[in-house]
Amino acid sequence: MSELNIFEISFSNISGFYHVDSILQGQVTVELNEPMKLRGITLHFEGKAYVQWTETDSTGAGNRRGETDPYSSSEVYLNQDSLLLGVFPNQGTSTVELAQGRHVFPFQFQIPQGLPSSFEDLHGHVRYTVQCTIDKPWKIDHTTKRPFTILSMLDLNQMPDCLQRIEGTNQRTQCCCCCCCCCCGKSGPIQATFYVDRAGYVPGEAIRLFAEINNNSNQRIDKSYVDLKMMITYHSTTKSKMQFKEVARVTRPGIGAFGRDQWSGEVLVIPALPPSYLAGCRIIDIRYILQ
Repeated sequence: MSELNIFEISFSNISGFYHVDSILQGQVTVELNEPMKLRGITLHFEGKAYVQWTETDSTGAGNRRGETDPYSSSEVYLNQDSLLLGVFPNQGTSTVELAQGRHVFPFQFQIPQGLPSSFEDLHGHVRYTVQCTIDKPWKIDHTTKRPFTILSMLDLNQMPDCLQRIEGTNQRTQCCCCCCCCCCGKSGPIQATFYVDRAGYVPGEAIRLFAEINNNSNQRIDKSYVDLKMMITYHSTTKSKMQFKEVARVTRPGIGAFGRDQWSGEVLVIPALPPSYLAGCRIIDIRYILQ
């Protein structure tokens, strides 16, 4: 039977979500089936970003074979240790005997300012973890790890452009997907004009959409919609990669030939998303667009 029955990290905040400059409180629980000799029990708080992707380049004209080139980059934002019991590794040879039974070690950690928000996607991420290690003399150490999420907010009061109204107009005469509607027409233009009352929003807020769509063609438009898209740019040491990701959509019914539709404050609720720019991270940039 293993001498270690329970070894786990738990947070006072069950969700594991924390704002920058807040305090992460938790505890490490160790339950032993028999006494254990150890040098120390330590915590390691880590935060880092990593991006990686591959691209295939053609080796020459008419040659279908290509060469796959990898691109990657990384950054470290958090790298701090804390001692719960005994001594840090390589700081001494003295040992402590932990008695059989259950032991609870509370801890708290001040989350620094300036950390980028947690982020997770196919080609990159920003992750935060805390790892606890039981350092045993002349034996394999025991480790356990738990992730936590950092939320960093933009102060829209410091960004006056976020209060300005946004308006856009687009017109098409052929089968297409225009700025806020899917449309198909042959005899006349299909025109869409829309606006929102401001440019800055936070998760949970609602964007009220106002639009006028004129179908001057002789064919029906199947539907009209507005997408909120996340525009992600990954930066490696030598190259950048951009991708778009739909995060929310509002859809309206179709419009008949030579018909018109009016959007009168349709609501698009902002889901839980990382803030624009992902401030503090130099290898991942995030923007949001309405389309």
